[in-house]
Amino acid sequence: MTLLFMIKKMNILEKFTILIVLIIANLTVISCTSQKTLTCRQIKNIITDLNSRIEPALASDNVLEIKAIAQEFEMTREKLLQVEINDNFLSQSTKNLASTYQEYGEVTYDFLQAFTTKNTENAIASKQAVNQLFTKQQQLVREINDYCYPP
Repeated sequence: MTLLFMIKKMNILEKFTILIVLIIANLTVISCTSQKTLTCRQIKNIITDLNSRIEPALASDNVLEIKAIAQEFEMTREKLLQVEINDNFLSQSTKNLASTYQEYGEVTYDFLQAFTTKNTENAIASKQAVNQLFTKQQQLVREINDYCYPP
């Protein structure tokens, strides 16, 4: 017996029940997709906000602006950790990204200390640490983007 023949033999209530089950199943998938999209958008907005806040300060050699950058990294870390994430991959990736921003904040404070005490060796070490963090951050953001917005 084919599926089409079986459906033709069903009464209207059975057909309606199957339709409702299919609709509910479809809504569940759409809901999951929408939740993922919403979460991705929240993460993207937090990162974009951070970039817009620190970009002007990066060109500065003002100690207060450098300190503000470290604080922005810390606030961004907190914002990322506050996002409610039900997706295992996004949850772990976001925690890793938050950890990276925490490290950025710490390295920025280290750089600030080296800058104010004119400790060139520590300033160079801080710059190298930032380069490593940048590579790590790029990889994490790329993975999140690939997952959120597949080709």
